[in-house]
Amino acid sequence: MTTSAWLGAALLLPASLYLGMGFTLVALMFPGALASTDAANFPQRFGDPVRRAVAFFTVVSVLMLLGGSWLTVREWDSGSRRLLTLAFVLLVLLATAFTVIFILPVNRALYQEIADPATFHSLLSRWIRLNTLRALMWALEWLALALWFVAVSR
Repeated sequence: MTTSAWLGAALLLPASLYLGMGFTLVALMFPGALASTDAANFPQRFGDPVRRAVAFFTVVSVLMLLGGSWLTVREWDSGSRRLLTLAFVLLVLLATAFTVIFILPVNRALYQEIADPATFHSLLSRWIRLNTLRALMWALEWLALALWFVAVSR
């Protein structure tokens, strides 16, 4: 197995973690969340797990950017395969920037004490929509890397 294949396999693990996280949120945790989550139970339901996930995935995202960039450099002379690794890196960068610019400010707002239920539910609804969009980016990251493996195996 080549160095590139090992690197691709190493990148597939965090890409799969992101894919699984996105699926879990969108398909299992978000349905009914607006009706069953309020400011009082948000920390237990989402707040504390989100804080741990942010800390974990911050490190993972940096490693994915570095590894994906290295893989793209290694694949640069491999024709169209390089587009898949480049797409992977750009999607990781996009999802990371999207998180920092749009999602983290909503996270911080949700961690504050919110007395008005309408304000809380408006923020929670925005947070769910943003996270659903980011889950799509994560799925595309995984798909780009999976298609790279298909291209390599030909």
